[in-house]
Amino acid sequence: EAAIRGFAFFDADLRAWVRQSDEDGTRDRNQRNHDTRAAQMVQDLDLGWQLTAGCGSLQGAEMYEIWKRFLDAEWSTDWAAARAEHGDAATVDQLARTDAQRRMDALHAIFRSAADTHASAPGGSKIVTTIVIDHHTFERAVARLLGMDPDDALFGPRPIDTDARYRCSTLDGHPIEPTEAAAHALIGHIRRAVIGADSVIIDLGRSQRLFTGPAALAVRLGNTHCYWPGCTVPVTNCQIDHLLPWANPPGPDGGGGGGGGGSGGGGETNPHNGGPACGRHNRYKQHGYTVHRDPDGHWHTYRPDGTEIT
Repeated sequence: EAAIRGFAFFDADLRAWVRQSDEDGTRDRNQRNHDTRAAQMVQDLDLGWQLTAGCGSLQGAEMYEIWKRFLDAEWSTDWAAARAEHGDAATVDQLARTDAQRRMDALHAIFRSAADTHASAPGGSKIVTTIVIDHHTFERAVARLLGMDPDDALFGPRPIDTDARYRCSTLDGHPIEPTEAAAHALIGHIRRAVIGADSVIIDLGRSQRLFTGPAALAVRLGNTHCYWPGCTVPVTNCQIDHLLPWANPPGPDGGGGGGGGGSGGGGETNPHNGGPACGRHNRYKQHGYTVHRDPDGHWHTYRPDGTEIT
């Protein structure tokens, strides 16, 4: 059979024979693959990502058909570009991307297509990847893109005392290579945020009850996880709430009844009085725990008896 029909047909026949000769074993193995299905994305030290996954036969077959359709689209894009540049003499060697690159780009296109579908669905919302980069790092990255030396007199070396403020990452703290971030800023959207020494942005006063939109983003920009000591819940999974309750009445001097309320009255909806907390630790404030941010932007959490949690 192998000599007559070729490897692909022989391989299919052999696999079918194995499955039929051990139906119970095949079914059990597939059920095990389904029961242990998993997927994960892990970022390496070189900032690259590794995606691994495993599943059962039907789920994998469905995903493969979708992936293959997107892969065909990536191939058509490369082939059309090669034909446009080289005409009928175009060859596979002249395609812009390798097979491996197209496979990854097809997978990326599936993710983005799913995000667009989610945004247009009832109750859905646009999924945005926010990259936070400090001004000095952004300038140096742009200089490299322009072929300039970022350490020349125009920019100067990064001051030592600003190293602690260095940042180029997603909201949750996943690092992004600065040059890539700056390059994509040329075709993406840029929101310029002025950050004070205490990492606080924007002031909306008491005109708004809840932290939403820019106010919530302003609180998240200065943090990567829940402010509670030892808690690593990513900031994008945290609730944004008032350190001093919004309903807290102003004190006799016009200020809030406690610290952290910002200027102009207690419980204001502004980043000075906002912090990211996971659902569990946000509820602790109802049991006498308090949170304070000092002038340097450092968080301090206190038990009901006034002692600090470190």
